[in-house]
Amino acid sequence: DATWPDAAILGEEGGEKPGTKMRFILDPIDGTRAFIRGLPTWSVLLAMEWEEELAIAIALMPTDGDLFVARAGGGAMMNGRPCRVSNVDTLGDALVGVGGAGQFTDSNRGPALLKIAETAYSTRSFADFANYRALLQGQMDGVVDPGIKCWDIAPAALLVSEAGGHWTDLDGGRDLHFGGFVASNGRIHEELLTTLK
Repeated sequence: DATWPDAAILGEEGGEKPGTKMRFILDPIDGTRAFIRGLPTWSVLLAMEWEEELAIAIALMPTDGDLFVARAGGGAMMNGRPCRVSNVDTLGDALVGVGGAGQFTDSNRGPALLKIAETAYSTRSFADFANYRALLQGQMDGVVDPGIKCWDIAPAALLVSEAGGHWTDLDGGRDLHFGGFVASNGRIHEELLTTLK
């Protein structure tokens, strides 16, 4: 606050503070349920926007000590090593991460979860940022999070883009505030979006 007193802030815990061209998007504990239960999938998430465009992303998974950093146009790094998404070309060959089943049912997309499970080579739910960690390392080929908030995925959006992947909202648009998120290696993205229709 003292360094950038005019910066806007949007966070899960602190709500929204208006400001000027710079905005910080913060989730101090993403994966609260995992944190409470002692699961290692929780993280600390921070993104910075400049004139409504993502400019910097930071995701820290304290349990494992994994630090992800991205700068727009500067690539994505995990613990100082470059991140790259996979080269899998079809959903039938893809490992897809999904958010909690309740996200699908709460957003009236329960059938989409079944369709992804039937179409993809395999589905997993590592939960929280752990799905994106796998995507950024090429271990997973796509992630679908239907009931997610902006502070949960703003860092992942820039990280995925800078690692060579692609992201959209559930309808194929580029709105982080839409209430859903699809990230992928880019090659299977359209197939993933089709399963959500």
